[in-house]
Amino acid sequence: MTIHLVLADDHPIVLDGLASLFALEPDFAVQASCTSGAQALHAVMEHRPDVLLLDICLPDFSGIEVLRRMRELELDVRVVLLAAVISDEQAVEALQLRAEGILLKELPPRMIVSCVRKVYGGGRWLETTSSCRAFERVAIDRNAREALPEKISAREREIMRLVVTGLSNKQIASQLFLSEGTVKCHLHHIYEKLEVSTRLQLAAHVRDKKLS
Repeated sequence: MTIHLVLADDHPIVLDGLASLFALEPDFAVQASCTSGAQALHAVMEHRPDVLLLDICLPDFSGIEVLRRMRELELDVRVVLLAAVISDEQAVEALQLRAEGILLKELPPRMIVSCVRKVYGGGRWLETTSSCRAFERVAIDRNAREALPEKISAREREIMRLVVTGLSNKQIASQLFLSEGTVKCHLHHIYEKLEVSTRLQLAAHVRDKKLS
């Protein structure tokens, strides 16, 4: 079975390298190579690839914005974001937009191929920071975890929803007219109840268990 790809990166040398890499694999076919977000979105609409390998930094709009527009258009294509660096907030937003992979450009070429194969097969690949790797373990093990919605208060559920959107504790406190210390206290209780320890793990749990 052939895995059809669209590649998007604003550096032609990177695009050529990726195309050459996948040309060595008999089960891959590159349908389009794009240097902008608009080109990537058009290519996805035209070719409907199995996987879009998408640079997070593009000259017209970001990979996150491409992903957002794809979801608005209900384009059912699996996406791997390619990044030199990515913040936890960007990773959470990518998760909410159903990105299946986040891949650092510093990784060996063989890891890129392995990542795309895993994502194509229905898996998830997050390789950015230790917290993202912990989140990947949570996501993979989501069926083994028990959601505890009956133990989550209305206030805690509201805070969870805002955390998942990427707001900081200070921003949440301002929006809910609470002190920052109160927000931290609620988060501590949420982490204990859901058996998570980071915002990314919380976002994974919320998404997988549909708690928000």
